[in-house]
Amino acid sequence: MKIYEILLGIIMLGVTQLSHRVLLLHRSYNRTDRMPGAWNVIERTLFWRNEHEKYNDYYEPFVGGGAVAFELLPTNALINDINKALINAYKQICNAPEAFLRAVNKLDKEMWEDGKKYYYSLREHYNDKLMKAEYDVELAALFVFINKHCFNGLYRVNGKGLFNVPYNNSRRASVDESAIMEISKYLQGVTIIDGDFEEACKDAKKGDFVFIDSPYAPLNP
Repeated sequence: MKIYEILLGIIMLGVTQLSHRVLLLHRSYNRTDRMPGAWNVIERTLFWRNEHEKYNDYYEPFVGGGAVAFELLPTNALINDINKALINAYKQICNAPEAFLRAVNKLDKEMWEDGKKYYYSLREHYNDKLMKAEYDVELAALFVFINKHCFNGLYRVNGKGLFNVPYNNSRRASVDESAIMEISKYLQGVTIIDGDFEEACKDAKKGDFVFIDSPYAPLNP
């Protein structure tokens, strides 16, 4: 059954566009753990981009895990998402990578023998900080930790906006330190904002590359 038809923004403004259905999960993706169908869309996007190499500014208003942005590494880029915790993580990695690494490595190192109880205690702490709008380096570290240790790397919240994904029984390290430092270096040249996608794209013009990978609409709004 067709749930929701979206415009996949393989868009060079004034040149072309393509419709497709895709599920966006807010997480860090790579070729081995992204949904096969979604990665097929990404590969088609990159093939399209290679056929239309020249573009000016890059806009990604639903950045999520940033699979396309981090593959292309465009200059003059703007990334946006309505998920303030996600954008806080990007900003902390950009502006304070060493502090972020200390915080997330501390969470890994202090994991209890009972990993499940530890995860749920951190999930509760994360949700408390969300309710208080404490968008800081600790929240960024918690965001990444619970994302790496939750079921299928999902980012899902309840009606109150609280993260509610269960534990995945993993004790793996949350980050690759060298990758974080490389990402931080790249993000320092990127405009990072949180808000409405239309506002994020308001300055886009002919010749810009706008990648729109929007989430599904809920079945029961």
